[in-house]
Amino acid sequence: MDMPIDIFLEIASWSHPMTLIQLSRTSKGLRDMLMSKTARMVWRAALYNIPDLPPCAPDLAEPRYAALVFDKICLACSVDKATCVSYTARVRFCAACFRVNVVPGHRRFGSRFNDGRHSALSAGETIFSLVPRVVRESYMHIQRQNSSWDLYFLPELDFVDNKLSQLHGTADGSISVQEFIRTQKQLAQERYTYGLEVHKWENSSKLEQSRRQHDAQMGRTAQIEANLYELGYSTLDFPTDNPVWDNILNQPRQLTPRIWSQIKPKLIRMIDEAREDAIHEKLEERVEERCQQIKAHYDELLQTWADTESKDMMPTGMELCLLPPFQELARRNQAHGEISVEHFMDVFDSREGQHHLELYEIRVKKDLVTMLRKRNPNVASEQIANQDGEDGQDMDFTLDSALSRPDALFECVRHSCWRTVIVEARALDYRGIHAHWRSTHPNAPWGTDPETGETWPPAVITDKRKKTWRHNGIPAYIRPASAEIEVISPMLKIFGVRGPEYMDATMHRLDALVRAGQLICMCGNPCLPAPEQWSWIDMVRHVSDEQQWYKDMTSQRKPRVNLHDSLRNDHDLAGPPFLRYFSPEEAYDVRRQRTDRTSVPAQIPEGTAEATSDHEPSCKICLTSIKWPYRWGHLAKLRGSAAFIAYHMEAKHGQEYDPGSGLVEY
Repeated sequence: MDMPIDIFLEIASWSHPMTLIQLSRTSKGLRDMLMSKTARMVWRAALYNIPDLPPCAPDLAEPRYAALVFDKICLACSVDKATCVSYTARVRFCAACFRVNVVPGHRRFGSRFNDGRHSALSAGETIFSLVPRVVRESYMHIQRQNSSWDLYFLPELDFVDNKLSQLHGTADGSISVQEFIRTQKQLAQERYTYGLEVHKWENSSKLEQSRRQHDAQMGRTAQIEANLYELGYSTLDFPTDNPVWDNILNQPRQLTPRIWSQIKPKLIRMIDEAREDAIHEKLEERVEERCQQIKAHYDELLQTWADTESKDMMPTGMELCLLPPFQELARRNQAHGEISVEHFMDVFDSREGQHHLELYEIRVKKDLVTMLRKRNPNVASEQIANQDGEDGQDMDFTLDSALSRPDALFECVRHSCWRTVIVEARALDYRGIHAHWRSTHPNAPWGTDPETGETWPPAVITDKRKKTWRHNGIPAYIRPASAEIEVISPMLKIFGVRGPEYMDATMHRLDALVRAGQLICMCGNPCLPAPEQWSWIDMVRHVSDEQQWYKDMTSQRKPRVNLHDSLRNDHDLAGPPFLRYFSPEEAYDVRRQRTDRTSVPAQIPEGTAEATSDHEPSCKICLTSIKWPYRWGHLAKLRGSAAFIAYHMEAKHGQEYDPGSGLVEY
């Protein structure tokens, strides 16, 4: 170094203490020079340059004091991100080393910090009064005695403990121990008080630095906005919720001409993008208003729609507005003005509008057939193996043939926040389920989850240990009817429909047979409607409900209760046939009775018997067979008619109905 040493030291005395620390690490010569006793005045002058910094303690070297306050290197592992500092204990560690070297007093000594070695301490004092406790912030200071629950620097605790043990075993141990305790207590108190002063200075300097940064940030923002005002922009042109814009304006740096020349093109570009976004947002608002007008005209049109079958497959108002012809109508003339009924009907009756309505119907059918194929891969596998390559009429024919199967039933379900499945509509054909969706969920998209965009059916996590489920549950969606589909194949086998004929048994054909009284359930339930008012879906629901009732009774029975003696399954699909197929001549004779049981009072018309009580009665046999929490459910309830009670007693329990038997509870 060509510079004279005295000039170099004079310059160094005006530098920041952290600068001296960095200079001492550059070379061995500079380290020897700055760490010598002759450079002590340089360190004192550098520390004096820091406003309001407490002077270095007499028992602490100035370089050590500067490194403790300004350096970020861990004293244990030398990592350069040590933020855990305590000026009372005069240590700086990283988070990992802090947990190892700074511990509560009770963890170091347990329950023996008041043993014989520490008997020289006065009453109410412990070994912890001889060591300054670790305080990381000045606001954590509370004027009280040190306790075993405070944090301490572990080597200091070990030093005091070992020193007391050494002095306790000497000849003049009592005098030496008392002198050590007095000196150590005074030193611990002085170090603690001095450390708090440094903590207070650090907090005040951080607050002052934060205030200066805030003032510089506000001045920079005001100057940038003033420059933009001069360019002709206004506050309304500035983008909002733009992190890049906020980052440029809110920097705690003074705005210079060079910085302004660099950020000016970026700011102008973001302002232009914000203007375009505002124009697009206003356009979308007008489009949304016109979509609401389209939905209103569409609802009025559906109210006067005469053809029920075609009405069931019409899209919801939301889906209609997403079709290209109606999107073009909503955006016509930049979405200015209102849409009249004439303009709406022109688009609706146009060739393009009807074509997209047909495409929507095909999409709905394809989605439903895809659901059926996921459940049963053999559903029309030969007919719809290559749907995408077929034309519209052939595709529609194959989809209709798949959706006319007897097991093409669907249900609308949703999942609550506790994963409970809530069935909103059950066992409907494809027209009925779509009509339900249009009327019940007019603002929900068909085929996708509105929150995640996931196609139906959404992924449902059944493992309750996982926390990835949504707090608001899963919105409603369509899926194949689970419980009803399971009973259809056994029902068709009982009726004698099996094998290749299964494909020929369409839902329309089965509806006609049920209404004609040729397909009959012989259970004898008097609450069932007349065959003319029934359908194949109603019969499937009836059998499924009876199966579910028997399953619930067996699953909720009391322990050690044998239900085989007191409960019968009169709708056992694997037992004696309870479903029958009659010829047209036979169907006319059995249409009224529909049962082989003679105990049901024939003189009581179906479903018209007077109620035996104002309240719904319960079956005592069912009540005494199931667990207590389920007694108030539907399992033991009886409909308030003598005919149904007689049917229940004979069909479910094999007993004749006697009003005086006490088997019915009101």
